[in-house]
Amino acid sequence: MLGNRNKTAIKNNIRKSTNGKASVSKEKHVRAIILRTFSKQEKENPVEQIIRYLSMRLEKTNWVVVLKSLMIFHRCFRDGDASFIESMKPRSSQIFSLHKFSVTAPATHLYTVFVKKYAKYLEEKVSVFRLLGYQFEKNKDSVKNLKPPKCFKIVPKLQSQLNALLNCKMRTQHVGTNQLIHRTYVLLIKDSLTIYSMLNEAVLQLIDLFWKMKKNDAMKVITIYKLFAKETDALIGLYEIGKRFIRSIPEIKKIELTIVDSMDKHVEQLPEDNSSEESGSETKKDDNKDKKTKSKSTKKTKKVQANHEDESDAQLKENEEEEYDDYEDKDRKYDDDSDHEEDSSSGGDDPEEDVMPDFFGFATASQYQQQQQLQQQQFL
Repeated sequence: MLGNRNKTAIKNNIRKSTNGKASVSKEKHVRAIILRTFSKQEKENPVEQIIRYLSMRLEKTNWVVVLKSLMIFHRCFRDGDASFIESMKPRSSQIFSLHKFSVTAPATHLYTVFVKKYAKYLEEKVSVFRLLGYQFEKNKDSVKNLKPPKCFKIVPKLQSQLNALLNCKMRTQHVGTNQLIHRTYVLLIKDSLTIYSMLNEAVLQLIDLFWKMKKNDAMKVITIYKLFAKETDALIGLYEIGKRFIRSIPEIKKIELTIVDSMDKHVEQLPEDNSSEESGSETKKDDNKDKKTKSKSTKKTKKVQANHEDESDAQLKENEEEEYDDYEDKDRKYDDDSDHEEDSSSGGDDPEEDVMPDFFGFATASQYQQQQQLQQQQFL
């Protein structure tokens, strides 16, 4: 059993790092919590205690307490042991639903909306881990040598996580001088550096493969590329906000859409993907009665595979039509509802200026290839 002394230490560090003061948590308390996730000496895993106590803090009605608790979850995902996010897989939806906070906190309050969006982003991070078995931020090589159908499983999740991150955007005037909001943005922007870099690399590979793809796959690439352009515009806006309190933020160039016309024309000239149906009919004609049973089982297998492909298509369509629409529409409503809210200053010590690595915009594939190695060394 985990000793009472260790339990008390964990509980105290969480309580002190998630107090109700609208100022940044002391790093020594947060670091102590993160280090506990690596502890393997106790018979009872400290990760369970950390998740339990943090979950209890999420039940508070004070947005400051809830946001600080979410930030510690975020830090543990980024810097803690892999067992932490692994332990979150079966319960992240319940924990990050913020049920009690959503019921008791003012629904239209500026920071209430921000906290709930931030929680949804963290849930999406766990969703990626649940589906793929890793975090994008800790497995950058997962987008190397992408080919169908693997690419249509990974890229949509990259985009859904980036969209969830973009949903956290606030208007510049609403960010104000609140150090706690600033530090949350720093965590989000650090994640975005890796996610966007990986997504950009994946999109470049898909464009190279596009001209040899069948029609259905080619249409998926066009959908991904159009959404990628929208995401880039939104990320540029997010970085503009961050420049107010982060000394050095990457410059990203807008994505050119001129290639889309050529891609659309190419897809129109491609034949429909009906090869599987033709092969199925030929198999029926050639098979004799003794092979009918095997033929039926084969058809069932093909149906299962087709269902998986349909699920992938549905997820891709959801990213385009629902996930990003959620960012555009809900954020628009969020801004309108929050115009009357006043910014709350964090008070306390002078804000610490955060430094981000240099970053180059990706205009063409050749430019990206020239700068890829340099960027990977500079990413956090």
